[in-house]
Amino acid sequence: MAAPGFCNPAAGDYALALHSPCLDRGDPDPDCLDPDGSRADVGVYGGPGCTPVAPAAVAQLDLTELAAASVGLGWAPNGEPDVDHYVVYRLPEAGTQPGAAHVAGTVAHPGHTFAPGQPDGWFTVVAVDQQGHVGGYSATVTAGATAAGDAPRALAIADVVPNPFNPRTTIRFEVPRAGRVTARIHDMRGRVVRTLADADLAAGRHTATWDGRDDQGGKAAAGVYLLRVAAGGEQRSAKLVLAK
Repeated sequence: MAAPGFCNPAAGDYALALHSPCLDRGDPDPDCLDPDGSRADVGVYGGPGCTPVAPAAVAQLDLTELAAASVGLGWAPNGEPDVDHYVVYRLPEAGTQPGAAHVAGTVAHPGHTFAPGQPDGWFTVVAVDQQGHVGGYSATVTAGATAAGDAPRALAIADVVPNPFNPRTTIRFEVPRAGRVTARIHDMRGRVVRTLADADLAAGRHTATWDGRDDQGGKAAAGVYLLRVAAGGEQRSAKLVLAK
């Protein structure tokens, strides 16, 4: 069994440290989320009844195009006064547990942008405070093709899992040709709630995650939303249900 990765258990500090396998690995039930809305941690500081000592999960992680074969990451800086820095992970595939081998870089707070050295992969970010306490993982964003093999034959939304969801869901979509791709969440009146992707993407299979927040970082109301993925003059749509 892996070590739990506490900050300083000898001094009675059982908050989770960087790369802890217990981070965001508790009960995924929506009624058991951490106070910041992220999946519960395993341990005394996990679940809705805990008193958090770590920063909140990083919000509003977005991917943007910088130049040919280059991407940039940006997120909303945390508001806690003792946040020290952020750690950016580049994961080889969706669902990988972040660890020391996946660290792409660090950013001193209040900085909140990062340019990965590699233009593809899955990216997630955590905030670390001055005591070494680590907040929950941000939503995951992806760049580049996410699976080997032939390019898809048509633009498609492959799946949305889970759906209904709370607080986050993973969207997989397929792009037949390299080019500009947008993926946006709209309310039922057609207004844009959240832009998940607006970048040049390679042909292939891609993944985006919606954390149930709008572009300003606020929590979206429970209800039905419309996902629209557009590329090459085509558009595909799917209904998403954000549960209470």
